[in-house]
Amino acid sequence: MKIQPSKLFVLAISFLLVLPTGCKEEKTFSLSENDLKMVDVLIDVYTVDAAIREYRDLSVKDSLKKAYFDQIYQIHDVDKEWLDAQRARLESDPVRMDSVYTRALSAVELLKAKGRPK
Repeated sequence: MKIQPSKLFVLAISFLLVLPTGCKEEKTFSLSENDLKMVDVLIDVYTVDAAIREYRDLSVKDSLKKAYFDQIYQIHDVDKEWLDAQRARLESDPVRMDSVYTRALSAVELLKAKGRPK
């Protein structure tokens, strides 16, 4: 099953919205190297999604997405299989997934804030 990056973003946001908020028992853990790498990759995925969102021509959009993702894979020294495996691993651990995606979204919000005129 191939999930598009923008669908991954929507899935992540949807998942975060439906997480149970009344849980009293929380796991305490630190993020692993793979978790931190996934945070960095997700920041770039969100950036790519924002960069190509306004394109209406699907062939241009698809070409740009492929080019950007090739760059993401190269920059982070990962491939699509690694990304898919990490996503599956996080889906099996909702608390860890929440931590990773929350950290990535927080970083994206900081980047957005830095880009706004004061």
